[in-house]
Amino acid sequence: MARTSLIHSATTKPSIHERALGAYVRTPGGGLIRCVGLHSQWIQNTWSAIRSTVTATSPSLVHCFKVCLPGSDADFGLQEVGIYERERANTESIVGFILKPAPLSWMIGTLSIDQFFADLILDRVNVTTTTSQVVAESPVDLTVERIVNLFDKELRYRVENDQWETQGREYFAAKVQFFIQHNSTLQFCLPAFPCKSSNLEKVMGVLPDRGEEIALRRLHAFAHKIEQIYPPGARILIISDGHVFSDCIGIDDETVDGYGDHLKVLDRAISLAMGEETSRVQFQSLVDLFNLTSLSPLSSPNPVGMMSLPKLQHYLTTNLDDTAELCRRILVAGCQPSEESLRTQIESGDESTLALYRGFSRFMLQDLDQHPLTQSLSRSQRKKLATRVSFEMILRNQAYSNLIELMFPDCLRLSIHAHNNSGPKFGIRLFDTATVRAIRQLDSVGSDDNNGDDESAATASHLLHIPTPWHNCIVEVAGDPKLYIVKYGVIKDSSLTDKYSSELIKGNLAKGEGAFVSLKRPLNPVRTA
Repeated sequence: MARTSLIHSATTKPSIHERALGAYVRTPGGGLIRCVGLHSQWIQNTWSAIRSTVTATSPSLVHCFKVCLPGSDADFGLQEVGIYERERANTESIVGFILKPAPLSWMIGTLSIDQFFADLILDRVNVTTTTSQVVAESPVDLTVERIVNLFDKELRYRVENDQWETQGREYFAAKVQFFIQHNSTLQFCLPAFPCKSSNLEKVMGVLPDRGEEIALRRLHAFAHKIEQIYPPGARILIISDGHVFSDCIGIDDETVDGYGDHLKVLDRAISLAMGEETSRVQFQSLVDLFNLTSLSPLSSPNPVGMMSLPKLQHYLTTNLDDTAELCRRILVAGCQPSEESLRTQIESGDESTLALYRGFSRFMLQDLDQHPLTQSLSRSQRKKLATRVSFEMILRNQAYSNLIELMFPDCLRLSIHAHNNSGPKFGIRLFDTATVRAIRQLDSVGSDDNNGDDESAATASHLLHIPTPWHNCIVEVAGDPKLYIVKYGVIKDSSLTDKYSSELIKGNLAKGEGAFVSLKRPLNPVRTA
């Protein structure tokens, strides 16, 4: 059993996310083409000073400036900033990234974390839209409206106090319009599909099954419908968050990798069956995002030991992969908020943070009750452990959200968590409620009592996850047109054997088929008094 004392997992050093002022695209002559980021307006207001600095030297592939700019309290009180620039190959554009100064910086081998993140962000700044042909205004408006309506009808998850109509729809439409004005493929990103739950009362095993199959088919179908409206189509990037949390929930990094590899096999089969030349659904993990293969320190015998990065608290003993662990430490150093700020949000009763904290705590207590590594602990000890792990998971969750904000500023951000849909994140349903129904017990099969149905559950303010494949299993009931998503423990309950006979139907992921449970009612059911 790992130690359970509370050790700070975050750092007091300001993160890259806190210090980032934005990214931009400019011409070689210094003309500002576009800028993105929370403080993009500051870049526009200060551009004349930035331009005089960055155009003072002859162009080269890479530049890094430490410059003084006009500043005031309203402009963060800045006098000096770091500007990182790169000439983008095969384009006439130069991309830049601006950071507030920091007295001390984490190091990744011999590379500062500032330079590391600057390189990542400069690689991803969207320059294709700056040269794509702009289409006529009228078709743009009509196409935007059709795509927004499609998302609203097909995927959007409705919640109590939903703000889609008052704020979110306009925000979503503006994002869609950006791509369509430049005749570019729409880009969606979805942090999801981490790994199967460690709780075998929830799932059938560690590999993707029919739940993942149904969810992936739904995402492919949505992207296909966009393509019918708008020929450049859409790409949905699934950013697996398995390595972000795996050590918190007692799952080995190797298990996360196995789940991800099999998920890609399943997705490839679905893509081929739909006749896609390039898959409309694509995958990246935390390891993929950080692209560490070219980092020289990784070739050393002890790459993690070479890094001047915050060490993480591991509350459960798992087998850690060096590269995955390094990625977690980079994530924490670059994007995690301070523990103090999170505690303040919780203690002050911040609605969304408090709801997430309570949801994670319940979720972890439920899973830790069943985890082999906690069976020697008392109920009280498990509760304390769940509280500590939940706090760590919220920190990691915010860090990952901040990373995505930095690296995918133009993307339409989807989520498997319930949101009020005002933007920038929009909750989606991975299962069509017309064909798949979430239930808590088998007594609800075939009834219309909404027992545990995911739409009714959306009104709960503490909801952590919209029903997902990796916390449940799929059940097919003979003679019932609907499929059901339910915890596997419900199926295993021996008290139900007189009502149903069950059979595990094996899948074939290479053929696009996931495993599921088949239930049949006995021809001569046993009557109870």
